[in-house]
Amino acid sequence: MVDIKKSFYDVTKSLCNEPNRNARRLMGAACEDWLKREICSILNFDSGEGVQPDRGEFVYDEDEKRDISIYRDTDKGVKLLHHVELKVVYPGYSRTTQAEWVNSLQEQLERARGEGESGGARRHGWVFGVWTGYYKNVDQNRFFSETSKCLREVFSEQEYTTQHSFSMEGVLDEWLPWRGGRVQVVMKGTCFSQRTG
Repeated sequence: MVDIKKSFYDVTKSLCNEPNRNARRLMGAACEDWLKREICSILNFDSGEGVQPDRGEFVYDEDEKRDISIYRDTDKGVKLLHHVELKVVYPGYSRTTQAEWVNSLQEQLERARGEGESGGARRHGWVFGVWTGYYKNVDQNRFFSETSKCLREVFSEQEYTTQHSFSMEGVLDEWLPWRGGRVQVVMKGTCFSQRTG
């Protein structure tokens, strides 16, 4: 059976195993699309504890407008087990834009519930914050703290389970050569799930 928390930690462990390679990809604006594909690759092909491909479990990205879909082959066909909405956020967001991305995430998860996803698939949010040293006017700790605060303001712990009250856990912290100097890239993430019932 798929363990969604272990899947999240399989992803973060894999990302931190190649910090230089992954930090380079996080410098670009389209990193959310890259991260979706990377998550599918990690969960489908790297050994981990969350998704078990040898038991017929597999992952697709952008399937029926879901960022990440986790399935299992059954005697009756393919069954959707988990629906994950993914957000990658940067310090460049104003408070208004922060409200937009977190409200968009909530709407995506609520819409899935309203559409009655087949077979009672569980819905989850995975949020990754990326801070880079070229945001000189944004304090790294404050950025991650504000991201957690935005999540806590919108997603109540009565409706969503979270392991650390939406705190952002370290994924990678890497220095890259860039523009004749060095730039720091820090990624932290959190995951949460809608309660069942």
